[in-house]
Amino acid sequence: MILHLCWMRNELYFTGVNVIDFYKRFTDDGTCYEHISNVKWPGNYFVCKKCDYDKYCKGKKLYSRRCLSCKYDESPTAGTAFDKVKSSLHIAFHILFKVSARKDYQQWNYQKKG
Repeated sequence: MILHLCWMRNELYFTGVNVIDFYKRFTDDGTCYEHISNVKWPGNYFVCKKCDYDKYCKGKKLYSRRCLSCKYDESPTAGTAFDKVKSSLHIAFHILFKVSARKDYQQWNYQKKG
């Protein structure tokens, strides 16, 4: 199962997953934050947006990272389509899955890329 995040074009969609696997994988906000964190910072790669420093520690919120130089606390959702989502991240994931699983969306997305 893959959540594709394209930062430059702000594209976001799920591929290669059925509804049963999706509901097993994303059971709460924590699993959603964990997934976004792993996609955003693969292999623990981190560079601070404010000062470009690459060392960090655990931030104040779930899966956030705090720069050891300037103390900026970055959420995994910052700069993504999920930035400033007012509802639960879990609900936002499920809405995105439902939209991206629709055949008409898949056809539109394929035509747009082609």
